[in-house]
Amino acid sequence: DYILMSNNVRGVMKVPTQPFGKADGINKQIADTAGVPFESVASMKGVQQLDLLDSTHAMLLVQTAAGGLDLKAADLP
Repeated sequence: DYILMSNNVRGVMKVPTQPFGKADGINKQIADTAGVPFESVASMKGVQQLDLLDSTHAMLLVQTAAGGLDLKAADLP
């Protein structure tokens, strides 16, 4: 099991849920990353919002180079 998460710094990240129960807390500001490891999903660029469409696809709201938004369906990683 995993969570897909998007932010404006690292793009879409695939975060496995298995290590959640034994991960150390993050109690101070850090310069790079810490905590549960994640995988960057290079095929999902410019994603502003995402949601599960079905068991194998996600719906993505993607910002275009011109600044507009496209609604796309994509395979889950």
